[in-house]
Amino acid sequence: MLTNCFTKMLRYGMATLVALILFLPTPSIRAADDGGEAEVLKEQWGDLLHYINIARPKLAMSYAQALLDNKVSPREIYLLSVGKPDSLKTLQKGTNLEGMKETIEKLRTKIEKGYRAWQSDPEQIEESILMMARSLRGYMIGKQRLKESGQHAIPLLIQKLMDDKTPKLLRERIVTMLHELGRDAVRGYSVALKSSDLQLVGFLANALRQIEYPSA
Repeated sequence: MLTNCFTKMLRYGMATLVALILFLPTPSIRAADDGGEAEVLKEQWGDLLHYINIARPKLAMSYAQALLDNKVSPREIYLLSVGKPDSLKTLQKGTNLEGMKETIEKLRTKIEKGYRAWQSDPEQIEESILMMARSLRGYMIGKQRLKESGQHAIPLLIQKLMDDKTPKLLRERIVTMLHELGRDAVRGYSVALKSSDLQLVGFLANALRQIEYPSA
């Protein structure tokens, strides 16, 4: 009788284990099958960072590899990294975990490529400019993004200044931050000084003086 009980318990235990294995989600399957891909990617990124932080390299590797294997774009990887505080610091920690250094470096490369794609994206720049006409917080966030975009933001900023339909508040805020693009903006501003729009020329000349560029 004891033997029969033991056999039943063993069978039950094995059945439970098999069920758990079958229903445990794997990163690659979740990314392929679930709806709401953006949310799935956020979860995967969060899980990757979590398992790095608790020093579980095999689990961390599974999520890192899924992000690479699922051909997530560099821009998406970059946005995931900025969406979670201390992502880069955590990835650095991950390079010290067994077998993870090469995979982490691949993610870092994607983040860098994604950053370059993001900072030159016209839609992102347009949205950042429009943010500056909102609350003070929106202004600060928009300005910071434009500073990161640097010279890529100049054509759209100038376009807004030349457009009569640009709201007064937005125009004023653009003018006050032109010099904050720094020396990367000097060439673009200098070329735009040839404009026949005298008001625009005045704005740009003032920005160049504030940048303290010797040739301005």
